[in-house]
Amino acid sequence: MNQDFSTSKRRSRLPWVLLALVVMVIAGVTLYRQFRSQSTTASHSQSVESTGREATARRLSPEEIRALASRSPGVPGQATARDMAEMMEKRKRMAAASQERIQKRNAAMIGRFAAAKPDPSWSNAHEKDLASLQDSDPMRDAGAKAANFQADCRSTMCRVQADFPDAGAAANWLQLYMGSVGDRLPVATAHQVTNPDGSVRVEIYGMGRKR
Repeated sequence: MNQDFSTSKRRSRLPWVLLALVVMVIAGVTLYRQFRSQSTTASHSQSVESTGREATARRLSPEEIRALASRSPGVPGQATARDMAEMMEKRKRMAAASQERIQKRNAAMIGRFAAAKPDPSWSNAHEKDLASLQDSDPMRDAGAKAANFQADCRSTMCRVQADFPDAGAAANWLQLYMGSVGDRLPVATAHQVTNPDGSVRVEIYGMGRKR
């Protein structure tokens, strides 16, 4: 009889033991998932921060990339400074060459204008057309006004001149005017000249038509 009682007692405990094991397994799985989720979130945050830092970093120019790639590890800081100085000097030479090309193109257009012959039957109407651009919607909206505006056209070439109080006003007006001129001067160059009183004159030379 005692043996039957012991067996019955062990059987009554078995469901509780199984229940405890199930609870332990569920708790272990839950803790594992939480730990894995936190680890993934931290890794993702680090990746986002790293990407943000890389995105905000200054982009190197092709010359800088080539200069850095050509240096071997362990090169002292003086070499880096020398490389940067060489690149700056190269940029200055490129800017000077570009300015020289612009000046040559301006000189060529001025020469073509000077060599063009008068043609009143065409030039008078074209001069009025160029002058009318001062009253365009973009000009009125921006409040861009020129003083001493002159349009002088000959057989194929035209010259437009206008004065402004400073270089900033001249540049703003020039951008708006060239954006409106379109096929009236399909080929044109422009430059600024400082007047004796400190004001700035814009000069535009362009081809008004082909002969």
